[in-house]
Amino acid sequence: MYLLNRGGIYYVEYFDNDKNKTVRRSTKKKTREEAVAYAAKTFPSFELKIKTEVKATAKVEPKLLSVFSMEYAKYIEKIYSKKYLTSVKLSFRMLLGFVGDKPISKITIRELDNFFMYKFSKSKFAAHLYLRTLKSAFNKAIAWELMDVNPLLKIKLGRLPRNNPIYLSEQELSMILQAATNPKLRDMIAFAFYTGMRLGEIINLKKDSIQLEEGIIRVRNTALHLTKGKSERYIPIAAKIRDIVFTWMRKPGVYLFTMNGTAPYKEDYLTKGFKKIITKSQLSNEIHFHTLRHSFASYLAIQGVSLYVVKELLGHKDISTTQIYAHLSKDSLKKAIDLF
Repeated sequence: MYLLNRGGIYYVEYFDNDKNKTVRRSTKKKTREEAVAYAAKTFPSFELKIKTEVKATAKVEPKLLSVFSMEYAKYIEKIYSKKYLTSVKLSFRMLLGFVGDKPISKITIRELDNFFMYKFSKSKFAAHLYLRTLKSAFNKAIAWELMDVNPLLKIKLGRLPRNNPIYLSEQELSMILQAATNPKLRDMIAFAFYTGMRLGEIINLKKDSIQLEEGIIRVRNTALHLTKGKSERYIPIAAKIRDIVFTWMRKPGVYLFTMNGTAPYKEDYLTKGFKKIITKSQLSNEIHFHTLRHSFASYLAIQGVSLYVVKELLGHKDISTTQIYAHLSKDSLKKAIDLF
C-alpha cells in the first residue's frame, strides 16, 4: 500500500484482491501526517507499511484539451459505437469553442459551469449529452494521470422532461410492411418489431447466435460490435417472424441479414429506407427505426408483462430505464388489485 500526492491531496493506493485490480482512494488530507493517520484508521492491518512506504509523485506534462480529445476519441473508437464516438467528438468541439484550447487540468469549475448553463439554455437535451460524454472522458483523464479530480462531478443540470415514447400498433406495422416494396427491408422491419433489438444489434447478428431448435436469439458481444449495455441477453423467436428467420438462415453468409450474402447492411441504408416507407405510409414523421424497439416493449407492457421481464428482453442495465413503459401497464395493475 502506498501514499501518493496528487495536486496537494494524498491518496491511498493498494491492490484489491476481490476486484483483482489496483484501487486508488482519496484521503482528502493535505498533509502526510493526516493522510497516514487516515490510512491507519481505515486500513489498520497496513499501518506500518503505510508509514514507511511513500510512492514518488510522477511529474506529468499538461495535456491540451484538443490533444486529449483526439487521444480519447482514438481510444474509444474500437470500443464504442460510431454514434457514441460522434457524440464525444461533438461534445469536445463545443467545449473547445467555449473555453479555448488549454490544459485540461487548468479548466476551472466556473468555466465549465458557464459552458453547461449556456448550452442548457439553448438545448436541455444537448447539454445533458455533453455532460454525460465529457464526464466519462474526464474520468479516463484521471486514470491516465492527466488530472487529479473530475470537476464535472460538481456540475448539476436540471432534469429533462420525460416524454412517453411513441409506439406502433400491429395495425400500423401492417401498413408499414405493405408500403415496403423491398422484401429484405420488410423482413428486417418485422424482425425489429417482434424482437425489440437495436438496429446495430440486428445488422451485426450472426447466424451462429440463433438457436433454431430452442427458438432463441442470443444477443452477444463480438469483436466488431458491443451491445449498448455490454451484456448478453436472450430473446425468444416470436411465431410471427419464425418463417423470416428460417428463410434468412438458409441463405449464404455469416450474418443473418446481408446485402449480397457476405457484408451486413449499413445503418444509414436502413434508417433512410425506413423513413421513406413512413412517408409513403402517411404516418407521423416522429416515427424512426428505433420506434420499432419501443413498440416491442410497449406491446409487452400493454399485455401485462412484468417490467422486469421487459427490462431483460431489452437489455436495460437499470429498471429505471424501463419505467418509461410503466404507464402502459395500468390495466394489469388494476387486475392485480382486483384479485383481493
